[in-house]
Amino acid sequence: LVKENDYSLEELREDQGFHRVSQAHGSPELIQCIVFELLSLSLYELLKLNEFEGIRMDFIRRFAIQLLNALAFLRKLRIIHSDIKPENVLLKSKSKTGTCVCKVGIKLIDFGTSMHTHENGFDYIQSRYYRAPEVILGHPYSTPIDMWSTGCVLAELFLGLHYLQETISRNSLAL
Repeated sequence: LVKENDYSLEELREDQGFHRVSQAHGSPELIQCIVFELLSLSLYELLKLNEFEGIRMDFIRRFAIQLLNALAFLRKLRIIHSDIKPENVLLKSKSKTGTCVCKVGIKLIDFGTSMHTHENGFDYIQSRYYRAPEVILGHPYSTPIDMWSTGCVLAELFLGLHYLQETISRNSLAL
């Protein structure tokens, strides 16, 4: 909560990596604002810009290292993201030349379906193309399901298409 006169919302400029808040709602005394870092394209949008041809291995390697660091951090916190997919990984940089993204950095977003490892009880988690075998089979799951999804995302970045394109069911595990 921010008192109206204590902080100027106009001080948050886009060039500092923040969205500008044009209108805040709340009581005259207090204003509630959520300010997010301004990020760029998702990995899905990057693939689309590249006409689903796949991207260079050096970028995939950089993305993989950053995603694995994020997974290691989440594992320490005992948190399962449970929705890792290209649409939920955003580039930090807006600079791009064709398919070459300069100063490549990524952020994992959308923790709306995340849970602590002891809360393992949801039936419908993970997007179908990135769903781990233990989730498909209805077995107990934990943080490794995020590793499976990350592997699918990295394969998709390399191949330029969904690694598992058909609707996943018990029969698809034979792939």
